[in-house]
Amino acid sequence: MSKKFSKILTSVLVICISVNFTACSSSSTPSSPDSPSNVDAPSEQILLTMWHYYNNNIKDILDSQIQEFNETIGKEKNIIVDAYAYPSIQSLPEAVLASATNEIGAADMPDIFYAYADNALALDELGIVANLNDYFTDAELSLYRAEFLEEGRFDAEQNLKILPVSKSTEALFINRTDFDAFAADTGKSYDLSTWQGLASTAEAYYNYTDAKTDTPNDGYALFGLDGFANTMIISAKQLGEDIYTYDNGSVTFNLTESSAKLIWENLITPYVKGHFAAYGRFRSDDIKSGDLLAYTGSTASALFFPDEVIVDQTNSYGIDHLIMPYPVFQGADNIMIQQGAGIIITPSNAERERAAVEFVKWLSEPEQNIEFAVATGYIPVYNESLNYDAIIDSIEDTTSIVASVSDVVYNDMLVNYQAFTLPPFENSYSIRIDLDAYIQSHIDDTITTLDNFIANGVHREDALNNLLSEERFSQWYTGLKDTIEK
Repeated sequence: MSKKFSKILTSVLVICISVNFTACSSSSTPSSPDSPSNVDAPSEQILLTMWHYYNNNIKDILDSQIQEFNETIGKEKNIIVDAYAYPSIQSLPEAVLASATNEIGAADMPDIFYAYADNALALDELGIVANLNDYFTDAELSLYRAEFLEEGRFDAEQNLKILPVSKSTEALFINRTDFDAFAADTGKSYDLSTWQGLASTAEAYYNYTDAKTDTPNDGYALFGLDGFANTMIISAKQLGEDIYTYDNGSVTFNLTESSAKLIWENLITPYVKGHFAAYGRFRSDDIKSGDLLAYTGSTASALFFPDEVIVDQTNSYGIDHLIMPYPVFQGADNIMIQQGAGIIITPSNAERERAAVEFVKWLSEPEQNIEFAVATGYIPVYNESLNYDAIIDSIEDTTSIVASVSDVVYNDMLVNYQAFTLPPFENSYSIRIDLDAYIQSHIDDTITTLDNFIANGVHREDALNNLLSEERFSQWYTGLKDTIEK
């Protein structure tokens, strides 16, 4: 096995966020297709297979839409789509790799699959990602939000390789019931729009809850992050920097010390002090247990935000939600993360590829895309669909959390924020995983050291002064650089 091919296989295996994968591994360059729109239906029925990663209610919505396509447009144009949902995201890369490399017993590659850009880059090197430029007119491409399309142009020639069908960003999710009680009891208003304000509010909440008992330093954390990598990348971008860049096979760490210090003070330090925390698998779990009052997470996670806090096996109480835009550093740029898998079509022949594109175009149209967005919390991809009125008209319960998320996303963030995603490159997903692990391990190790200091009789404030000193920051900053550039 060549070194290059080995790298590709490693990239595919490491990308557990990938999704669903393609058809006909005997990929040939498609013959020159006819005009992208208004082509004749194929003379024989074309059965397209699609792999995706949705489950539960999201799978039900997609299944319903596929059935609608098959019974209408598909029937008219002799196209049938047969979808398969993998039981978990983790099982997908192995299945894709097995199919892509013709492993014995592996399923045939599907015609359509969902994938993230990191994953698509590795698969493209295997020759199993179709170039879709010739299947779209300029007028059709102009229907999409530009940033969503650009994410799918990852090769050197900027060919269209991934079609966006649903996107997401991150927002601030809050247990409004308990937060309002805290604010009313203290008689103060709190800034949750900036990272500095959030850190200050978390400190106030810790002190407030600490004062409720005679035991010192037993305050509660207010807030948690669902993941560190996205936060680090977007924080740097808000501060006008790319945390790292890639050029000619080399990754360069770009975060200046001054920007890193802001991140250290407002994102790392609060974890060490107990003002921020993470307990369950997801931060929505921590809201449900009452361990946190707020978190930043994907807008597509809205349906998992609880409507009650479970105190114990016999006691619970209902809560209301509050959704706010993603926090920004004071005086920094309004930058939000752009994320979400897109659809890849496997190279085969012009007729099969055109049929697959026909289905994906239909899936992206406002009626279908808005229905999916309203049911799941994802963001549609056509410009005309990115409209609050269009979304809210499709929501039965305008007090629901999806309605609240829609208000923030469509009336604020898509208007006042710039969406950003780092372009993929070789091993880019691995770097994100390493970045996340480095931040998490640093916090865990520092908290363990703090506990050991206190157990050995060191005063908590003295221990914190040691662990959050300039020297400790410099060590963290050097370690961050080494993690990214290794």
